[in-house]
Amino acid sequence: QWAEVVAHNEDIPSAIQILTQGLEFYPEEAEIEYLLTGLYLTMSNSEQARTSLTNALKTDLDKLSYFEKAFPEFYQSIWTKNIIADIKKASK
Repeated sequence: QWAEVVAHNEDIPSAIQILTQGLEFYPEEAEIEYLLTGLYLTMSNSEQARTSLTNALKTDLDKLSYFEKAFPEFYQSIWTKNIIADIKKASK
């Protein structure tokens, strides 16, 4: 929740730092990775965003709707759709 508050105050780097620390304690929380994905995309860091999105999808594909609700503008992008398709294909 702190990360969301910080992000709403437009301090994206601090929000990313908080979420990254959260991952150390809760590595299986896909929501953290989905939030990181959106924040990295907000900062135009597509390499880190790809890593976070891939981790999130591999951890819990069913929580993809969390990313869709939090970052609809990024969820709709071709870039995101391609990564999702690749992960779904690889998981079969």
